[in-house]
Parts: sequence; structure tokens; C-alpha cells
Amino acid sequence: MKMIGAYVLRSIGNKHWIGVLAIGLVFWIQSCQKEGTTPEYRNVAREISLTAFEKSIKESGSQIGKMIKSGAIDISQDGTTSGKGLDDHSLKLKRELKPVLGHSRELLTTYGISEDFLAREFSNPEDPRIILAGLWLMAAERQGTSSRMQNRAQILNFGLFAQENSLTEAKPDWMECMLAAVGVDAIVEFLKGNVTEAIARKAIRKIASRTLGWVGVALALYEYGNCMGWY
Repeated sequence: MKMIGAYVLRSIGNKHWIGVLAIGLVFWIQSCQKEGTTPEYRNVAREISLTAFEKSIKESGSQIGKMIKSGAIDISQDGTTSGKGLDDHSLKLKRELKPVLGHSRELLTTYGISEDFLAREFSNPEDPRIILAGLWLMAAERQGTSSRMQNRAQILNFGLFAQENSLTEAKPDWMECMLAAVGVDAIVEFLKGNVTEAIARKAIRKIASRTLGWVGVALALYEYGNCMGWY
């Protein structure tokens, strides 16, 4: 009887620990499922999207620059495309910018911007101005990072060897280049801190008020990269 009692107690004990482990496993799975909603996860996803978007801008902007220099696109002083074949130019630029558009939409989602919101503001899910919205967000984020690095360098007294320190040397201004390329002065007022969903929405509405097609967006993208010294 004693042996039977001991066996029963061991069985209950094992079941108890199995139950505890099972509950712990459930909580762990739930925490993993909710990981995508944590600020840390969003920040990582945003940085990945920012990097991919920036890479696509540099690649497409470089190709657009080659098209301009080769005479495939003739630009007049007012920023419009002159000469025959406007539709052909637009189609070529659309093909070149489609990957950038995709990366821009992915970036916007990390700020809580939904496809429904973009559809309301732009009416067309493939509106090229969505690229400029992504460009503004990237410029705002990179400008903020650059400012923080310079402030830290000054606090640490890196200014004593500023000429040899890449943190404090003069570099192109992300937002100044954005304004020079796109010309939406009003968006500057939104850049007073971290870029939130509300700020992103306001900037998108300002950009949506501009009348630009594939050619205009392509030129703005090229001018931005040229201002930044990317090509």
C-alpha cells in the first residue's frame, strides 16, 4: 500500500509540474505572438524598412540620373518634361520607380499608416506621390539621428578634433535637400521631435496636395539624391 501511495503522489507531482510547464509554454507563445506590437519590435522593423527604402532610392535615382544625362528625358526649367514621347517617359520612370513605391508603402505601415488611409488621400494605390511621403519620413528620421549624433559629439567634447571626426563634420542636410527637391515648406513645422503617426499623416496630406506624376516624382527623387551627394 505504501508503494502504491508513493506512486500516486509521484504521479500527481509529475502532472502538477507538467501543468505548470504547459501554462508557461502558453504564456511564452502568446508573448511571441504579441512581439510585433512592442515598441522595440516596431523600431527594428522601421529601421529595416528605412534601410531598404533608402537603398532603393539610391539605386533608382542613379538610373534616373543616367536617363537625364543621356538625353532620354529632357527637363525644362520649370521641371516639366518637354518633347515628344511624354507617355513613354512616364512608363519608363514608372517601371523604374515601382520597387521604390513598394518600399515606401512598407515603410509607411511601420508608422501605422494603412492602405485605406493612402487610398483616401491619393485615390490610387500606385500614386507616385506615395514615394515622396516615404522620402519625407526617411529624411525626418535620418535628420533626427544626425542631430542626436552631433549633440552627443559636442557633449563629449569631440569638437576639439572636429576636423578629423566624422560625427561633427559638415554634411548635407537631409531636410534641406528634401525641401529643395519637393518644395513642401509647410512640412518643416511637423519636425519638432520624433515622427509619430499623427505627424506622418499631416505630412502625407501636404504631399498629397501637390500635383505630381511619375515624371515629377522621379525628378524630385533625383534632385534629392543629387543634393545629398549620392551620385
